[in-house]
Amino acid sequence: MKLYFREVRIKQGLSIRELSRRSRVSVGAISDIENYNIDMKLSTYCKLAKALKVDINNELLKN
Repeated sequence: MKLYFREVRIKQGLSIRELSRRSRVSVGAISDIENYNIDMKLSTYCKLAKALKVDINNELLKN
């Protein structure tokens, strides 16, 4: 399972900085998450999903 935050963010025309502002997750953490360098807490996942206005059960999960 992969999380496709980068694809959703780009599709919405958001920069990492803007997503960071909206989600209150640091730019560095978002970059690491998008590059699969770190695992994130569920709370971070929820913050990013909310900032991207996506259903966390459908839009971000791909097999």
